[in-house]
Amino acid sequence: MSTQLSNFYSGQLLVANPNNPRDELSKSVSLIVSHNRHLALALQLNNSLVHMTLHEVAENTGLDTSSSASRLGVPLYYGGVHNIHRVQIIHTPDWRGPTTTVLNKEIAITSDLSILQALSQGYGPKLFRACAGYWSWEDGKLDNQLDNSNQDETHRWEIADANIETVFKIDSDQQWQLGLINAAHITTAQWL
Repeated sequence: MSTQLSNFYSGQLLVANPNNPRDELSKSVSLIVSHNRHLALALQLNNSLVHMTLHEVAENTGLDTSSSASRLGVPLYYGGVHNIHRVQIIHTPDWRGPTTTVLNKEIAITSDLSILQALSQGYGPKLFRACAGYWSWEDGKLDNQLDNSNQDETHRWEIADANIETVFKIDSDQQWQLGLINAAHITTAQWL
């Protein structure tokens, strides 16, 4: 029987362990937006969709995207397999809308159209990343995967800090590598 973890990691990064199976979560970095003993939700940050931009999402919602100041010409990221038609914007907390949730001192998330409207007019948060879909783990499944003593799990995860550098400044495999380095520093600090 595995030991139940007492830590919840909302507002931190979930980084795929290098020994994980080669599947759609291989080398993934995800922002944990909600984590309790019943449910964990995360948005994958390092898998950009080559065929879709945030501009196209805004156009499809009927927003006026004709402003020359528009900031929507950025990639859309595959956030996960669930609810892929719903876009969440991860951003710096210097801008807030009706559904904004601040996850930590450097990272917030908004899921309503107010942020797309602001970005289409050249306003909004200083830094942002848009994700379509999310990953979820029910009934303590993520906690089991985080428990190194549980040998029954095929996926393992490392926890890293979510901050401006680790969330917004880099992408793809570099983001995964930086996440692993950050997680190693956190683990080492716990030993000392």
